[in-house]
Amino acid sequence: KAKGIRVDFDTVNLAFYRRFLAYLTTDKGLALNSVGKYIQTLKIFLRAAVEDDTLGVEVNPAFSTKKFKAPKEPTDKIYLTAKELNDLFHLDLSGHPRLDRARDLFIIGAWTGLRYGDWSAIGPDSVIGDQIRIDTEKTGATVTIPMNACVRAIFNKYGNKLPRSISNQKMNAYIREFTAMVPSLAEMASVSSTVAGKKRTVTKAKSEMVTTHTAR
Repeated sequence: KAKGIRVDFDTVNLAFYRRFLAYLTTDKGLALNSVGKYIQTLKIFLRAAVEDDTLGVEVNPAFSTKKFKAPKEPTDKIYLTAKELNDLFHLDLSGHPRLDRARDLFIIGAWTGLRYGDWSAIGPDSVIGDQIRIDTEKTGATVTIPMNACVRAIFNKYGNKLPRSISNQKMNAYIREFTAMVPSLAEMASVSSTVAGKKRTVTKAKSEMVTTHTAR
């Protein structure tokens, strides 16, 4: 629609690939790994069309060549050390109930490694001795996770269950508030990524770059 061209199974050739890359990179200004995700998804879609002989469509074979590749670069993100997590755990938020709840959820995420969407699935029935066992939402796999002292303390605090969940958007806003209260997270950190075809490096206080995904 943006370029006024017809796109179908038989027109996805190398020329289309180059134009699509340019569109995602220059027009949309996406990060390199986001561009790669679009290309990867497109290749999966086209491969499925080739394998399904009931569709009766002709798929251009260009997508299976080495030149039709999904670009990617190593992910450069911050992480929190065990000491920083401990500082966060002991932060007194008794005067800020909403931040207190968000911090406890973040600590649960950090010490279990679960996706944000799986945190709310943890209930009293998920706790077996000193372990947490749940069926993950994305893959359906059953995982068993050892419960460390911080996680156990949070469960005890809320009557052997998790605090009420918070939307991802609000959670990230609350994270920025309570991490700013932790002196050890005032340390400056730099992260780099390729956005709109240009390598960019951002240097900020660690507290400004923590999100729900940092816990994972």
